[in-house]
Amino acid sequence: MSIQEIAKTSRRALRVPEWVPSGNKICIMLDKVESFSHGGIFVLPAQSERDSMNQTEGTVAALGPLAYADMRGWDEETQTWKRVHWVEVGDRVKFQRHHGWVHIEPDENGDNVEYRIMHDTDLTMVLSQKTGDSNE
Repeated sequence: MSIQEIAKTSRRALRVPEWVPSGNKICIMLDKVESFSHGGIFVLPAQSERDSMNQTEGTVAALGPLAYADMRGWDEETQTWKRVHWVEVGDRVKFQRHHGWVHIEPDENGDNVEYRIMHDTDLTMVLSQKTGDSNE
């Protein structure tokens, strides 16, 4: 998947940010937090399950040029060490909610899209491709 392609998340289409991360940083588009329960009751963000579990979810939107530069894997074909990325653009990830810096950009509709810029090693989990979720 190229960075220009649009990947689908469970909430909305992935928007490639205008600003790209530098160094070993990654950019994650945060999921839009729902304000109402399935029954239509307003839920305060501080009381949401995600906040109480201290986890935030999002989709990798961009990788800095040095992201995972120190991660190497052995390539049996070429018999050399190669750079290994833990994540790719479009992957679903989880991380601690206080990690990174907030970056907000307006989209084509004038709505704000919230991103989190963080170090490549700050991710907690990556959604396994074995779960059958094709991000489409």
